[in-house]
Order: sequence, then structure tokens, then C-alpha cells
Amino acid sequence: MIPTSRERRPGVPVTWALPAGIFLGLLLGVFAGVVSGAVLLDIIAWWPVWFVLGALAWRARGRRLGLVRASGLVPLLASIVAVVFLVAHVQGWPLMPSTSGRLIGPDTPFARAALVAEIDGWLRVDDDARFLYEAFPIRWGGDVNLPVAVEQTVEDSISVNLRPQDGSMFQRYRGWDLSLAAGPLWDLTLRGTVEGDLSALELTRLRLGGAGSVRFGVPPRATDIEVSGAYTLLFPSGAAVHVVGEASVPGDWVQQPDGWSTPDQGPGWVVKVSPGSTVTVGVEG
Repeated sequence: MIPTSRERRPGVPVTWALPAGIFLGLLLGVFAGVVSGAVLLDIIAWWPVWFVLGALAWRARGRRLGLVRASGLVPLLASIVAVVFLVAHVQGWPLMPSTSGRLIGPDTPFARAALVAEIDGWLRVDDDARFLYEAFPIRWGGDVNLPVAVEQTVEDSISVNLRPQDGSMFQRYRGWDLSLAAGPLWDLTLRGTVEGDLSALELTRLRLGGAGSVRFGVPPRATDIEVSGAYTLLFPSGAAVHVVGEASVPGDWVQQPDGWSTPDQGPGWVVKVSPGSTVTVGVEG
């Protein structure tokens, strides 16, 4: 039987649509602001991998491994590599050049620490840093550049100002992950879309701006929380809390001339709500 022209032309395997779709989706995500432009830097840095896959595709043209077309296996391999690449980029694996934006604070113990972090993006804060502080980008699309720190130390006290550094369009992210170490007395100023767990930190003062939710522990002394924006504040059941200003509080709280307080009063959190803010107070445990 004489083969038809359709049988003689190998064509492009349909399986190439999968890896092509993954990379097309990444590019569309960058232009839509869903994926950080840093993914383009990582794609370029992985050029040896893409070169090897291209060479394999060239060598596999028209070849078979038994009943299986070798040219159809290479796209499947490329799809696996593309998925691994995407996971490595989003998770910030060290093999990705874009992970160099991680900011690590000193490991010297300080008795007092003041930190300011104000951005127009997400700010996720926790209390399990191995160093005084650790800041690294949330690896999705946004308008926040990599963090840079300006530090000033006086004896056993340190002041840290975290701000976005000047960067290219390829180093913009959704915000920062910020970890703080338990130990020093913290004076914090946070602004952005804040999601924080500060329950293990000992605070002397906290100023919040923007919006979000923050979880607290039981303070050893009266501690001010100044809130400007839309926030949900979560306190443990054993903490004394006094709210100055307008806020939504649990039904069993006691109304005061200047606001509300927990039934068991005493030294604890003093929440000062700025006019026009929307604050909801909850109790856990």
C-alpha cells in the first residue's frame, strides 16, 4: 500500500498543547498581574533545561519506542518540567534566582525593637523568626517591590524601617511575609492588608493602618493598640481589653463613657480606634 501524504507527515503532537498552555498561562498571568514578573527571570535562568528539551524534541522526530512515538513522549516530559518549574517558582525554591530577595535581620539579641512596615499590599506577620526579623516577598503578582531595611541601633535597642526598594517591573510582588522573633519588647507600626499572629510577642505599642485581621495574646502590662482602618482584632478569653472609640464588641462587654471593656477589667490591651474606622473585636478560647 502506498502511504498517503497525511501518513508521511509526522506533524506536531497534540501533547505539545499542554506545556505550551502552561507557559502561555504564565505569560498571561504576568500581564494580568496575577503572577509576578519575576517568573520571566526564572524562565530565562532555566535556559539549559529548555535547550535540552528542544534538542530532545528535535532528535525524537519520527522515532518510535516500540509502539510509542518518541516525539509524543517529549511533550509529556516538558509538561512535567513546566509543572515542577511553576511549583519551584511559587514556593521560592533556592534554585530559583528570584529567591534572592529574602531579607534577614541580625541574630544579636536586643532588649527593645521598633519596626515599621508600611506597604500598599499584603503584609502577613507571624512570630516564629529565627533571627530578629525575616522579610521576603509573597510570590504572586502585585505592585510591591522587594523589602530593604534601614536599621539604627543604640546599645540594646534597635529601630528597623522596612520599605520597598527601587526595583524593575520584574521584581514586583503581592506583598511581604514578615516574621518576628519573640524576645525583645516590640514597638510595631504595620500598614497594608495585614494578616497577623502576634500572640507570642511582647508589645509595648502597636499601630495598625489599612485593613486586615490580627491575633493577640495576654499582655503582661497595659499596652496600646492604635487602629486606623478596617480590622478584626482577636483576643484570648483571659485578656483584659478596653476599647476607646466605636467598635463592634461581644455582647457581654461593659459599656464605658469612652467605649467598651471586657467584664474582667485590669491592665491589658487598650484599643484606640480612629474616627471613621471599622473595627470588630472577637474573643477566642
